[in-house]
Amino acid sequence: MWICFLIRLRQKPLLVAISVFLGIFIFLPCSFLQTVISPFFDNLKKQALGFFLYSIVVNGFLEEGSKFLPTLIFRKNSRKDFVFLAGTLGISLACFENLMYFLRFSGEYFFLRILFTLPLHLSCSLLTALIFTNKEKFRRIPFFHGMMIHGFFNFFAFFGGFFHIFSALTVLFSSFFVYKQCASLVCKKNSLTNE
Repeated sequence: MWICFLIRLRQKPLLVAISVFLGIFIFLPCSFLQTVISPFFDNLKKQALGFFLYSIVVNGFLEEGSKFLPTLIFRKNSRKDFVFLAGTLGISLACFENLMYFLRFSGEYFFLRILFTLPLHLSCSLLTALIFTNKEKFRRIPFFHGMMIHGFFNFFAFFGGFFHIFSALTVLFSSFFVYKQCASLVCKKNSLTNE
């Protein structure tokens, strides 16, 4: 991703800069919305199912929806550029979010956040962009898959300890899902050029 980032930075520096800025900027309104909505889930969070719903709505829906909406300004670009810029936005949000967590927490918690959240945000953003730009499989909520993956990740991460394994598996699953989406695009493109 970083090699692609450097290549794109030289080719389209303004678009990359806008994507990075948007990733940083959307952290604030997203955090505000999470703070406002969280109290409505206080009673629900006392049970596992309620906390799962909280993870899907507050973490998954709000964060993935907040990442998806700004990417729409890039929809006139090529599919490859759109997907790349969505991934860049996801990474910049994750980096800024981790910086905020670093200022609040330290130690093992922060290390696990860096280890897992960067690939999580990247894969959820890429997956959303790939689904959004796939005309054959367009969904009403293109960030649904990213929302669910993010929600599962946060649900398992909350419990800590042994459950971090499930958070890691969620990140691996989402990365594999992105890989499969990209592989199907390459296969489809190759079959069209061979005909």
